[in-house]
Amino acid sequence: MEQKKQNIDITPQIDSILEEIHNVLNIDDFIFYGGAIIDLIINNKLPINDYDIAIQTKDKKVISEVIKNLEINNYKILEKIRYYKNIDIELIVIYASRGNMSLDIAFMKDVTIVGQFSINSLYCKYPEKIVIDKYNAIEDIKNKKIKLIRKEKENPYILLSIIMKLSSKYSIDLDYFENKKVVKFFIEKAKYWDHKSFFHNKLARASAISSLLRSIIRSKNKYKTFLAFKNTGIIDLLLPEVNNILNKDSFNNVKTKSDLIKEILSNLEIKYKKTVIKKIEILRYRNWDIADLEIVHSIN
Repeated sequence: MEQKKQNIDITPQIDSILEEIHNVLNIDDFIFYGGAIIDLIINNKLPINDYDIAIQTKDKKVISEVIKNLEINNYKILEKIRYYKNIDIELIVIYASRGNMSLDIAFMKDVTIVGQFSINSLYCKYPEKIVIDKYNAIEDIKNKKIKLIRKEKENPYILLSIIMKLSSKYSIDLDYFENKKVVKFFIEKAKYWDHKSFFHNKLARASAISSLLRSIIRSKNKYKTFLAFKNTGIIDLLLPEVNNILNKDSFNNVKTKSDLIKEILSNLEIKYKKTVIKKIEILRYRNWDIADLEIVHSIN
């Protein structure tokens, strides 16, 4: 049974966001989860413009109504995709944006399965406006621990993508023994990963490449993050060609994912460029991510 952590208060800012989501989507029952709600609990002064929302239904009429309501409120629908958790649990995910505001809306049979690790499992229920922290997300963020909470089979590339983003966002040391053990476990799984579906093959690998670039760019110390990914074997798995070409100075003028790709390509030996470009080109499958599409256009 879920443990309702009553010591986590709903701040006025969280309350306002919940009501804003309700007004835009016109949905009376949803959860607000992911990085935004956790960030608001840790520091309610942070500017938040990326909301993860889950709605417990896959009813086509409800999904159509949500899309209609988003458009009425001047949101642009970037993409609607089928997403899969635990290999074969299907979700419908809508990516929408308005100005600098982004919404990731998942329609699923069971909203309580959000989060694969303790630190991304916390969520807030609407209309009850209660925070569910069953796996002690806040505590593990403070202790900087990557702890797997679900034993169901999952795509290792997706899990590595999440680990990279979490480690960068919360300055989590992946070289720390327990964290490194988790990373190594999924790297070994990824080495032998073979799946026929588009989602679990090309799209999952594209997600991992995107997360690698994004996590380096968004970290406080880009070179340190790169070294952590190198030391744990993530670079070897995804882009082994760049393992020994980047140094501390390589990150001096790198501010975007495109900048990082330019730096990589400018330092690569010619014999490796075609291979790396081919790997980077799979970012085109993430056509809701403007930054990824810009990278693809820049190398073609």
